[in-house]
Amino acid sequence: MKIPDFLAPMGAYESILENPFTKDAIEVAVFHEHRIAFYYWALWTTGIKYGEPRILPPPTLVSFDWHEDTAVPDEIEQQELQKLNLEIPSEIAFFSWAMLNPLNDGHILSAAYLNLIADIFLVRKQENSGDLPFIDMFGNTHKIYSFDNIKDMYDSLKKDIDVDKIYLDIDLDYFTESPDSCGGGTELTLVPPDEITATLSPQSELMQFILPRLSGMTIAIEPEFCGGYSNAVSIYQTLEKTMFNGQLLSQNNAPSFKI
Repeated sequence: MKIPDFLAPMGAYESILENPFTKDAIEVAVFHEHRIAFYYWALWTTGIKYGEPRILPPPTLVSFDWHEDTAVPDEIEQQELQKLNLEIPSEIAFFSWAMLNPLNDGHILSAAYLNLIADIFLVRKQENSGDLPFIDMFGNTHKIYSFDNIKDMYDSLKKDIDVDKIYLDIDLDYFTESPDSCGGGTELTLVPPDEITATLSPQSELMQFILPRLSGMTIAIEPEFCGGYSNAVSIYQTLEKTMFNGQLLSQNNAPSFKI
């Protein structure tokens, strides 16, 4: 069966905003399953959605997530990635939903394998599995930097002279605390709203570094790892009020970044 051309990932939406620093139009995408970020990185880097040239070199990924999400695609997964037609958005949409690991931990290095993202800077709460470099299908090296805290990540990020464009990726479960080795669980608590605000404030040193380089932003809701939908919505509302004027996806008033 041919995949319909209009197909996009279910439950995924995007708002087009103006970058306040560059005046470029960029998309902010919101979805449930974190692997759907792959769809947006593919569209943005290839430029196929709006008929724009491919971004070369691809943007650096900066990701906030409770989990590290750096599962390496195995040989079969690599073969499937090699067959993926990056010129057809509907095929990327179907692949993101149906072919990427449903554990939502393989999207980052699958994107790196296709050179859709460059180096990777992660702030996570899961135990670090190691920062070995990753070689993509073209022989390019992608460095992986994994950090326990934002300060160390920012200190490393600002020293990287190759960082010109950035995809900002936020999994809402980053703003939870859990003693469970896999995150979530019955003892999960939410990070206080003022801590979320301090982390994502456009006036912070980190965001003042990221926003002028921002080429796209992905937000994964992942309610099951936020302790439920209400918790996820609560975190999302704090994020939205911190980073944007107005509501994303609103038809009444076009949202914009705060600076």
